[in-house]
Amino acid sequence: MKIAKGFVALACFVAVAAAAATRRVEFRTCGVAFTMPASWSAQLRPAKEVDDSMECRIMLRPRGWSQRAKRSRWGASDSPLDLVVFKSDTSYDEALDQMWFETDEGGRFGIPGGYGSFATAEPYKAGKLTGLAAYSFFRGFIKDEKLLKKNESRVFSSEIGRIVLKTPSGRVIAFQSQGNKPDERLDFEAVIQMIGRSIVIRTSR
Repeated sequence: MKIAKGFVALACFVAVAAAAATRRVEFRTCGVAFTMPASWSAQLRPAKEVDDSMECRIMLRPRGWSQRAKRSRWGASDSPLDLVVFKSDTSYDEALDQMWFETDEGGRFGIPGGYGSFATAEPYKAGKLTGLAAYSFFRGFIKDEKLLKKNESRVFSSEIGRIVLKTPSGRVIAFQSQGNKPDERLDFEAVIQMIGRSIVIRTSR
């Protein structure tokens, strides 16, 4: 019996610790709330950076990212991951178009990448949200070759991820990740899945 209690106590401790590592954020201006890692921040992009089809666009960054980006040898983006909440009258097809999805000459649906590459769209799911994802190839370079370490290439390859999802109520959201750099690597998938499973969008305000 004592062992059973010990296991219960341990399970409770793990559950509390996991909950403490997350936090709930809400943006009333666009009627959205979601859970994210406690070590990440969320900030609305200025209105001038938001398309008319969008309710809002939210920058998602791990703690201390702005300083890391400024010091990056590889030109890391100020916002490594964006969450887009589309307006209620924006269709799923319109959202895909806004996120650069298209059909190529060969009939494939996805997103063009660098050097003639093409990222074919694949089914994607996060909780009850379903949609499409594509990861387009790009090649980047170090900002200053004087910063190269011994035997280090000045070139790196990565992928820009774009995911468009529909909620059970018909609302559409999207994620855009800027791709990992050699010195700045993030687990985008874990953050996207956490938000996708927990997001709530008010239908009217």
